[in-house]
Amino acid sequence: MLQLTALCVIFVVQAQKEEKVEYNIFFASDDRYSIHMTVALTSILINSDANENFNFYILDGGIKDENKEKITNLKKIKNFNLEFIQIQNEKINKCPMMGLENVFSKQTYFRFLIPEIKPDLDKALYLDSDLAINSSLSELYNIDLKDAFCAVCKEENNSYLEINCKNTDTKKYFNAGVMLINCKKWREENIFEKLIENTDFLFKENRLKFLDQDVLNYTFRENVIFVDKKFNFQANGMAAEKPKEIPVIVHYNSRKKPWKKGYDFFPECYLKPLYIAGFKKEFYKIKLNHFIWKFINSIFNVRNFYKENKKYKLITILGFDYIVPCKK
Repeated sequence: MLQLTALCVIFVVQAQKEEKVEYNIFFASDDRYSIHMTVALTSILINSDANENFNFYILDGGIKDENKEKITNLKKIKNFNLEFIQIQNEKINKCPMMGLENVFSKQTYFRFLIPEIKPDLDKALYLDSDLAINSSLSELYNIDLKDAFCAVCKEENNSYLEINCKNTDTKKYFNAGVMLINCKKWREENIFEKLIENTDFLFKENRLKFLDQDVLNYTFRENVIFVDKKFNFQANGMAAEKPKEIPVIVHYNSRKKPWKKGYDFFPECYLKPLYIAGFKKEFYKIKLNHFIWKFINSIFNVRNFYKENKKYKLITILGFDYIVPCKK
């Protein structure tokens, strides 16, 4: 009898472990960033648990058919549902870019529309294209949003934090590259229209510096859940404070990128899925560039380093690092 009971317990536990869970994840990209979005998608798949199923929604800003095919081919790694969604919205098209077209694209505003695009979803995860996922997203996705608009991480770029908070009337400013969205609440409170209105207001008031991210902060006024930075470990301002464990999500949101020369902020988190996704030529080219520039920078290099809201210079000479406080 005891053996039978034990077997039943084991069966129930195994059944619970194998119970399928479903994630609804949104990206927004043009063709220029499609390779990096493909890497992000690959990183999700190769680091997911066996019982995790994915519905990927790509807010399509003009991705070419051959690059769409590369994304579809990722089903060889693990099967998933995929939908490319064309966005033709006059209000989004009128959102200002503030001369930042070389840094951002109009697709950055697409996230405003997520709850409207899929009105049957109560919750969805939005991810920027320039990031890598290094473990299961279950802990992040299963956060109880309660009555908050979304779950987010604090912005870690201290260079502009003071002016960001001032422009958006907030005390704590978040980064919008990773957002677990309370879609139901957004629809109930007509958030899309409020976001469009506030975009126009901030623009006319000359308070719009970081486009949609400023608008989201101003609109939600900290009625969000701030979660551990491991869910959005940002490259800007944090490169010298690498944790012992690889974060769940590494966000390459500085001007330097892992596909550019001289990059040393968790580059393997990007390179491994790049190779697995089939971009082998790009992989070896980047590896060579990284090796050359790492050698050069080990001889002499000077870069900014932020710690506890204070700015320092991190100087490398012949492989040794020196931290020097910056004069006010």
